[in-house]
Amino acid sequence: MSPTMIIVEAEVVIRESMARQPFCLSGPEAIVGVASHSDFGPNTLAGVWVQSDLMVSGKIHLLREIIKSAFDKGKITIPFLRYEGEHLSA
Repeated sequence: MSPTMIIVEAEVVIRESMARQPFCLSGPEAIVGVASHSDFGPNTLAGVWVQSDLMVSGKIHLLREIIKSAFDKGKITIPFLRYEGEHLSA
């Protein structure tokens, strides 16, 4: 599979994983895409609105358990798993 197809497949897996979680809000729409390229592969950005009381725990669970599990099933690798969270408020 080409690197471009792997990125596309990864983006689909991330979007589907977020859509299935009740703590991920459906609007505004989630942002998923390649933020930059590094020596080790693409840096993928996934931004999703979640219930405020689950901002940290929910996003970490989503990344470590849900998306990682979906990537494993699809044989998509994450060589250097990293999480960055931001809390935006009005």
